[in-house]
Amino acid sequence: NVNLGRLEPALLLIDRAERGFVQAGSLVEAARTDLGRMHVLDDLGRHREAVAVGHSLLRRIPVIEAAGAADGLARLEAAAHENLGVSHGYLGCHAEALAAYEVAERAYRQGGFVDETVRCTANRGVELIELGRNDEAIAALEPSGSEFAREGDLLSAAKCSAYAARAHLQLGNYLAAVDAT
Repeated sequence: NVNLGRLEPALLLIDRAERGFVQAGSLVEAARTDLGRMHVLDDLGRHREAVAVGHSLLRRIPVIEAAGAADGLARLEAAAHENLGVSHGYLGCHAEALAAYEVAERAYRQGGFVDETVRCTANRGVELIELGRNDEAIAALEPSGSEFAREGDLLSAAKCSAYAARAHLQLGNYLAAVDAT
């Protein structure tokens, strides 16, 4: 694909995909394109636009449900909150990011989506560090890192360890910081 790695053309492709899903009557899939749109907007540094897309998506979900297309909406809603967490984090709006991750984490847990739950817990831990809530951050990051390691995701496990070490350092727990790495 000549557009590989080019973000502006990716937005056009996402628009085209959304129109195709709408024409096919696949409302959930059409709405799901907003998740990709948010990701690309974040990659372009257009985080406020990504937040606007996320809020628009959340407003569309009840309309889609009312139209009788409920399959997959709970997971879509959780993913929208997770993406909002990412965008808010990029904007430095850490309280908003934390709130979004908490909603996503609860929804993923209720749906039995373990990988997504762990990812949100880890991201929540990062936001807690940004808010100076280091003890809570450690409580989120250490088990997340262990779960990532059990699943073989060593990069994510290492990131959790690094963030946990940072939280320990900020608390003055120097030996725990060394142990975390």
